[in-house]
Amino acid sequence: HSTHSDGRFDPDTLARMAREAGLSGLALTDHDTVSGLAPMANACEREGLSLVNGIEISVDWEPGTLHMLGLFIDPNAMDFTEKLRFLQEGRRRRNPLMAARLAAAGIPITLEEVLAESAGGQLGRPHFAAVLIRKGFAKSTQDAFDRWLGKGCPGYVEKEKLSPEDSIAMIRSAGGVAVLAHPIELKMSGAELEDLVGRLVR
Repeated sequence: HSTHSDGRFDPDTLARMAREAGLSGLALTDHDTVSGLAPMANACEREGLSLVNGIEISVDWEPGTLHMLGLFIDPNAMDFTEKLRFLQEGRRRRNPLMAARLAAAGIPITLEEVLAESAGGQLGRPHFAAVLIRKGFAKSTQDAFDRWLGKGCPGYVEKEKLSPEDSIAMIRSAGGVAVLAHPIELKMSGAELEDLVGRLVR
């Protein structure tokens, strides 16, 4: 991820770090946005790296967290961009509600502070967590999620998500390959994970 979602580094820095680490290429998979792909392409060209256009999509799933990577996507494909606008609008509606819920819980955080933390990128809960830490309401990102931002916590607001099937269709409509991200966060046994992967493949 880059600063276009919840990453720590901008595309120029990521490309330089990748070259210095001896990589020949990398994928950029920001959350629900492709705004970093153009600057990433320019940075990779300067550094002599190959770039895989990507995205990470939040999927409607219980009880764990299911994210789907889309790799080798065409970010300008029509069906893909329409679904992406739906996801981004859901995020825009969610952020002021989260700020309001935290304020109601006695945490004086403004949306402007969170926007400043994002450095112009797409807002997400990690940016809220950074403000909570800076203002002394949390000791770490994990602490911020455990106490304030996770499911069932005072500042949590559910965001609009796609079904697993729709997220795969969205990625495929852009000519991409759908890949299950960080499956350990699904909190499944090995057999359960095999069943899920079989369902996603079908």
